[in-house]
Amino acid sequence: MDWEVERTVFDYVEEQRLAGRSRGITETLKLANVDVSTKGEQFEWAWRRRGMTPAITVWSESIEVGAAGRWFAVEEIDSDHRRSGKPWLPLEVPREQRRSAIIREAFRGHTPMLAFLQINRWSVEDLVVRDRTSEVSVRVQDRVPWHVAAIDEARKTAVLVRGEVWQPSAEEIETALQRWQPRVRDAGGSGSSAARPAFDVMTAPILLVNCAWMQRYAGPADDDPVVADNFKYFWGEGHPASDAHEQWNFADTDGRVYGYVPRSPQINISRLGAGPSAEHVEHILVVFISRDPAENVLKVVGWYEDASVHRREVFTHDRGVLTVSAAISAPASTAVALPVADRRIVIPTAKREAGGVGQSPLWYAEEHPEKVSEIRAFIARYRRAEHKSTGRSGSPRQPDLETRLKVEKAAMDLAMAYFDRAVDVSKEAKGWDIEAVDSEGPIMIEVKGLSGQNVCVELTPNEFAKMQEHQDRYILFVVTGALTQSRTGRVFRYDAQRAAWVSGQQERLAIAPIVAARCTLTD
Repeated sequence: MDWEVERTVFDYVEEQRLAGRSRGITETLKLANVDVSTKGEQFEWAWRRRGMTPAITVWSESIEVGAAGRWFAVEEIDSDHRRSGKPWLPLEVPREQRRSAIIREAFRGHTPMLAFLQINRWSVEDLVVRDRTSEVSVRVQDRVPWHVAAIDEARKTAVLVRGEVWQPSAEEIETALQRWQPRVRDAGGSGSSAARPAFDVMTAPILLVNCAWMQRYAGPADDDPVVADNFKYFWGEGHPASDAHEQWNFADTDGRVYGYVPRSPQINISRLGAGPSAEHVEHILVVFISRDPAENVLKVVGWYEDASVHRREVFTHDRGVLTVSAAISAPASTAVALPVADRRIVIPTAKREAGGVGQSPLWYAEEHPEKVSEIRAFIARYRRAEHKSTGRSGSPRQPDLETRLKVEKAAMDLAMAYFDRAVDVSKEAKGWDIEAVDSEGPIMIEVKGLSGQNVCVELTPNEFAKMQEHQDRYILFVVTGALTQSRTGRVFRYDAQRAAWVSGQQERLAIAPIVAARCTLTD
């Protein structure tokens, strides 16, 4: 992320971006004379350019400023494991193999490389501890060539240096590697994520954020308006209520939620345990409160567990024409927007009790330990009840309808472009979305879109029945990362020999039928 990039490196990337040199990956590669006519070429991590030096991506978070202000990065050339120690996804393996091969070739041939400097959307902790898939927020072409100064095959690392070839010291290399700790490897070379303290609702530092009243906080909706009387700031500034950034506080954005603090004051993270020079603090319990328009009292309306809290706004995500900013982020799986019927905990105000919530949207509750204990106990009970009833940890209580529709459309667009002579029949309730043809005749294709990378989809009873009835001619087309540049389609077909649904990468689906019921009036 931006704040994890060395300042001189960040300033250079920002200068190139502001000069108009930050473009989409396809345009960037075309300008660098990379042939992107081959399907998927734009999603590779390194490229061989005919008659020219190779090109390679370099994460700006990896770059260290060494002696005399020279830049270098210690890169992994491990085709088996990510930095987290976990295996690469099947689709990522050939990309990493290609990248590692190009790095080795450049080292043997003393060949310079064209570098694309990237800044990740996710923090180092997200990438290593939580094993998130990388996602670019900024990409620019570096105007200075890079070289491979050294390769350590035992540690599966390569030292890349900017400009003329030079060799960082052993101490500098170790410092660079520490950036990607914690990470452990056993003697056999297998990887595992380093141990990380479990998040404890009962002991984690707590921050309360006062925001507007809504039901779902998943974006503007006719049946879920922002309560105007609780939104005087926006009315006073002349903004329509629909511009309220906190309306998306519980909208799942690629597996994360982003919390906006009204009026965006600087957050005093030192009161949450951060050091004086720190810009953020991790593992915080963030509780959102709002004034109930019916009872005219402040109530707990939801929370994030295991949140990252920054002093100021550092996150942005686009919602239509609006860019939403936030200072708080957490995994979507730890976020709960309470149903209105569960909003029972009343929060004291400064008008009624000393040390209660005042004019600031931030409340640290240091003078009300009993209220903090009540909140913690409620969250713990709620999580236990939720896990017992659903068999899984929670997620935002209501899906973001706008995002879901975008995901579905992106998946359909990809499927329609992928299959020959495709016809959209999704409105006809046939049990599949697209009809197309192969060499043996018509095929039926059911399309499922996902914003994240994990394949987990549900079929309606009709879809599942048609999947079984027409299994030899039925295809399940699953699109992951549907709203990202690296969206991927998987084609699952029935393999009679294995009696299983299998993708082209030989991934097998585990299918668990779900029992449902239809209820009607009796005669």
